[in-house]
Amino acid sequence: ALPIWPIFKSVFSRATYSYKGKYILNGVLRASGASQLAKGNKWGYFPGVSAAWIVSNEDFLSTNALISEFKIRGGWGQTGNISGIGYYSSFGLLGDDHGTLQNYRNDNLTWETTTDLNLGADLGFFSNRIKATVDVFRRLTHNLFNDIQVFDTPYYYNGGKLENKGLELGLNTINWKGNFNWSTSFNISFMKNKVLEMGSYRSVYYKGYQDVVRIEAGQPLGNFYGFVVDRVNPDNGFLEYKDLNNDGRISTDDRTVIGNGLPDYTFGMTNTFSFHGFSCDVLLTGTQGNEIFNASRVDLEGMLD
Repeated sequence: ALPIWPIFKSVFSRATYSYKGKYILNGVLRASGASQLAKGNKWGYFPGVSAAWIVSNEDFLSTNALISEFKIRGGWGQTGNISGIGYYSSFGLLGDDHGTLQNYRNDNLTWETTTDLNLGADLGFFSNRIKATVDVFRRLTHNLFNDIQVFDTPYYYNGGKLENKGLELGLNTINWKGNFNWSTSFNISFMKNKVLEMGSYRSVYYKGYQDVVRIEAGQPLGNFYGFVVDRVNPDNGFLEYKDLNNDGRISTDDRTVIGNGLPDYTFGMTNTFSFHGFSCDVLLTGTQGNEIFNASRVDLEGMLD
């Protein structure tokens, strides 16, 4: 008999070693079990390791008046995910509507796993009044959770692979210190995203307005997929689209990538001011390089029937 609610258990262990305040090594191991996964795959084991070298504690930098902190670090680790699937997705279940099949059984359903690799450095100058960080990362997720609809009944399975990689930069400064204090924090992140594998599908359309978002192997997430406007017909005012495959007619085969909703970079800056117990924060955030699909404009100006 199945439990009324799904069961989730987890065990976590960690070990840290430091030598002379210069070299640090961390190791972690997490074991997690979930009842909604298939028999034999309910438990996942996710290791991680990281290391750091505090260069500023070496003799050749310990008395340096300019550099107050210099650390080089790196890490590798794995995490597991079960969000996005139902309570008993690996089981073949009958619903309460005259024994109707609720979902198909999958004896191979297992953890979605993400592997992270990170390399970074921290730099501090003038007694850490100026601090800078840089991180390079790559995140690879495989065994993504998917489902196939068979006669309106879902079959849940693992399939697909997704890659994220990028660069993050940060800068913190203490601009003024005393009765009046002023500090600034700035960060910027560049990221590239790609769907490496799609499981049982070559491509799928995200459920939304006009199926405009298409997910496809070899392409980034967030692609807008549609027709390319060629001109406005002067006789009736309707849009005319480009015949991209040159077959003499406009069909769904003429749809292509027309934009992407993911930004080239995101940034943020905070200025903090304080004076005799009063403080004020000024925050600025932004993105650059992403397109926006304006569904409201399509409805208002698209001259749709």
